[in-house]
Amino acid sequence: MNKFHLTEKEIRNNYMVQNIYSVGYCELQRTLDIVTSPFAYTATNLYGWKADFYSIDGAIISTGYAPMGGISIPYALCQKCEAKTNKIVDDFNHGKIKKWSTVQARCKKALLATMKKALNKEGK
Repeated sequence: MNKFHLTEKEIRNNYMVQNIYSVGYCELQRTLDIVTSPFAYTATNLYGWKADFYSIDGAIISTGYAPMGGISIPYALCQKCEAKTNKIVDDFNHGKIKKWSTVQARCKKALLATMKKALNKEGK
């Protein structure tokens, strides 16, 4: 899937930034790569790439060196989600899970649970 370039102004005008989940660079990379592909990115002429944007069930996750968003997913929650993803992929590699679509569904479930926990911590 090709992603398109968005400016921060376009993101602020088209999405409610306070409802975007913000994740540091590569903190949920394996999980996100299994569940979906980025639909957009931000960049500057001076510093280059800043962040990728993923859409998950109507929510948006921004991840990168300079992610945008009003809901921060703490590093500890990201690590727990990535650990669950690693376990799911390990089960697939050892034949405990037969279909890749099952891996994707379970990783998505883990990601959505992580997002919900982050939202509850933000008090929204």
